[in-house]
Amino acid sequence: MSLSRKCIMMRRLYFLFPSIAEAQAAVSTLSTANIPKRFMHALAREGLSLGDLPRASLNQQHDLRARLARFFWNGDLLIFAIALVGLIIALIMGAWIWATVTLVLIVVTYSIGAFYAMNIPEHSLAEFRAELSHGEILIMVDVPKKRLHEIETLIHHKHSTADCEGSSWTLDLMGI
Repeated sequence: MSLSRKCIMMRRLYFLFPSIAEAQAAVSTLSTANIPKRFMHALAREGLSLGDLPRASLNQQHDLRARLARFFWNGDLLIFAIALVGLIIALIMGAWIWATVTLVLIVVTYSIGAFYAMNIPEHSLAEFRAELSHGEILIMVDVPKKRLHEIETLIHHKHSTADCEGSSWTLDLMGI
């Protein structure tokens, strides 16, 4: 099964490796599992050579994905708060139509926030800074949700030194 550009929302698996050689072996394993190199992103501390590992883009190195997640989460909270204030004002003024509109907006923003919080995994590169500073190599692998368990199991069985550190969401379209 091969990945295509049609995969917009994907899951990003995070694997830590103690050495470049072990990270390169894992990239080879992933390639044989039909994961194109454009869906693999290696990151290490500054000054540590990654050899021929597929390097993370600048957006990935600076964790644009996590910053976007924070922006949208905070935006959702802001809209919720504004709608709540609007609801209170509409109720005080007796503007029942505006009260209904703001109440619907509150329910929508609450539902979006609850869905995100309960269903979408979230990790950031900040969680890996200590390991990277000690010379470990982080390989981020973007896969469709349906292949998440398969790829995690594959790396776990073939590369015992790899630490699977969880998953997050990503958008292939934006290269983040």
